[in-house]
Amino acid sequence: MMPRPRHSLAAAFVCAARGIGRFSRGRNAQIQILCGVLTLIAALIVRVSYIEWLVLILCITGVLSVEAINTAIERAVDLTTTHLHPIARDAKDIAAGAVLLACVGSAVIGVIVLGPKIIALVRI
Repeated sequence: MMPRPRHSLAAAFVCAARGIGRFSRGRNAQIQILCGVLTLIAALIVRVSYIEWLVLILCITGVLSVEAINTAIERAVDLTTTHLHPIARDAKDIAAGAVLLACVGSAVIGVIVLGPKIIALVRI
């Protein structure tokens, strides 16, 4: 097999954008993007602090990044095997577990950051 030619920096960005586009069409990615957008809207409404913005943005991008890696692993595994080998299944399950961990951790952080502010806003 011939090695892939090196891409220019501009071509690398085009490839990355294509990957984000393909990733963002997935069902799970769309759900996570929606959750991220709703979180950002809630943060705007309750006026979170600068540090809280940083934490929320880090959580959102973290979840989306882990989901993108999970999607890449699933596609690579699907490409290499036509039947569900136990190791292939484990690779997919481990990657999905990483997404679950990121989502749960981010949800907890979202509740800690936004929960008290939303409760205070509703009580007014």
